[in-house]
Amino acid sequence: MIPNWILCSKDEELCKYWKKYFKSDDQKNVFIYEGDIRAVRTSGVTAYICFTSSMGLLDSHINRVYKYMFPTLQHQLNSAIMTTGFKTKYGHPFLPVGSAFLIQVSPTAYVVCCPYMLLPQDISKTNNVMVCLRLVIELLNKFSIKNPDKIQNVIIPGIKKGEILPQQCAKDMFAAWSTSVNVDTLQDNPIFAYNPSIIYTQTQTSTNHPFIK
Repeated sequence: MIPNWILCSKDEELCKYWKKYFKSDDQKNVFIYEGDIRAVRTSGVTAYICFTSSMGLLDSHINRVYKYMFPTLQHQLNSAIMTTGFKTKYGHPFLPVGSAFLIQVSPTAYVVCCPYMLLPQDISKTNNVMVCLRLVIELLNKFSIKNPDKIQNVIIPGIKKGEILPQQCAKDMFAAWSTSVNVDTLQDNPIFAYNPSIIYTQTQTSTNHPFIK
């Protein structure tokens, strides 16, 4: 299993709540770093978690940082989304909430792209953050079982968009560590994971979005 999980944010309040929830011995491999994600120093291969919308636009502050760190990321993500088979009613590929894609961006770095909302919207009354992070954890653990010692570190940023408050973000992320999900990994694409029940629920509850069938 992956030895180091690093929660990283420049938000002092979010870090305070992370310390509140991730404080027991059961989370002894979870570390909290308050500061710029680019300043985190790790040894070995690192996976960065990229929370995005279903269309894969890397336009939030942290995702713009990722694009600076990994110039090919947006192109790789766009190409990855096209392989999943999910399309809008207009035929545009998208990555649904309830899925995650592992992309290798350099010899020492991976990025896990995981949409936590279909489009920019208020998701404060949903459990999207929890189920998406849980999916990411399951995907990385499965990848590590098949590829022992391949990834040594996982860096997880906080979430500010979607009207998510720091306490809710920290609480939902902590809940992800103790909530299991049913993850199916596509046989022909072992770096893509999805939870059909989440995808179905999100699609049904988001019929007000014109691009969903």
